[in-house]
Amino acid sequence: MSSSIFADFDHYRLPIGEDRTPIDAVRQVRDRAVETDTRIGWCENYGGFWLVTGWDEARAIYRDSRTFSNQIPITPPFLNITGRPIMLVGYDGEQHMRYRRIVQAWFSPQNVATMTDDFRRDAEELIDGFIDVGSADLGRDFGWVIPQRLVARMMGMPIQDAAELTPWVYALSHAEGLGLANVEEARSVLSARFHELLRDRRRRPGSDILSLLVQYRDPDGRALTEDELLDFFSALVDGAIENSSQLLSDTVWLLAREHDLRRRLAADPDLLATSFDEFLRYFSPANGGSRLVTADATIGGQDLKAGEVVFPYTPVVNRDPRQFADPDAFVPDRSPNRHFALSNGPHRCLGAHLIRLEFVVATSVLLRRIPDFELDPAAQAHWSLGGTSGMESVPVLFDRGRRAA
Repeated sequence: MSSSIFADFDHYRLPIGEDRTPIDAVRQVRDRAVETDTRIGWCENYGGFWLVTGWDEARAIYRDSRTFSNQIPITPPFLNITGRPIMLVGYDGEQHMRYRRIVQAWFSPQNVATMTDDFRRDAEELIDGFIDVGSADLGRDFGWVIPQRLVARMMGMPIQDAAELTPWVYALSHAEGLGLANVEEARSVLSARFHELLRDRRRRPGSDILSLLVQYRDPDGRALTEDELLDFFSALVDGAIENSSQLLSDTVWLLAREHDLRRRLAADPDLLATSFDEFLRYFSPANGGSRLVTADATIGGQDLKAGEVVFPYTPVVNRDPRQFADPDAFVPDRSPNRHFALSNGPHRCLGAHLIRLEFVVATSVLLRRIPDFELDPAAQAHWSLGGTSGMESVPVLFDRGRRAA
């Protein structure tokens, strides 16, 4: 195993290239996999795991949750508030589906569509805050703020309190690999905030998802326990902020560099909606889902033993040339586009419709209000590596405009 070409692979410490992203490093991993026809190779880091680089092999793993259990959904494990498995993500079979059914109607296309005006209003207000300046950080001032506001509404929090969520989420989801010192503090503060919200939702239930969970009763009349509610809160807050924030920030970074692409998307709203899947494929903010091998199996010609961990690394899997023609090119109308950026099989992202609407509405408002922008040569974009990866800071320049109100 130690002779594997992936023995030293560490997605938390990928080298950042001159473009301020690890995309070149991801390509190099993919190229080694293709050149050596190694679709699964052993990695020594984080206790040892099988790195999966092939699309076919990843799909086989995602679709067989009996052999490849979600007991180990992240490599290395995220540190959620409770220390228990991450709600939904860390569950298998009927346990997973039982909890998923409780909230899936809230994430349905019909319910998500009711949030369109909220997303549009958020984007307009945020742009009004910097459009007359001629510069902005479209990561920190736009891409990361829109999901914060969404989560505030999801949990029945005042919008002005939305910003308090991100530091906690960041510390929890990046701590294991990056060794951040404030993890315990983040867990404690976020847990205390949850209990404060929980008391309020019990007194004054609303239409938010936390109220739905508080009022839920199973067929036998049993309510969710405090631990179950806390697990849901932790998973929903983290999931709704991390992936969406980095996708939006990655998108504006690319559009600031690729002027023709930006103008093409600004002129064609239908193409913008189609390009959502290509932005997901190209950047793959979620690194992927690890699985615990529960029984000896063979995937891609590699024998796997019960008790081992397999890790389909999504940024590489989504550049497999066996599935994607010209995989390193950004093709806004790529079809088919069978990426795994939102996972696959029974654990496909519960919020897929929500992320799509959030992306399309926010990006379309930005391109309408500020159709031309470029990276600020006097500042540097910043990419964050962690359980999810993507742009945090995207400083840009543009011609000053007028506030809408």
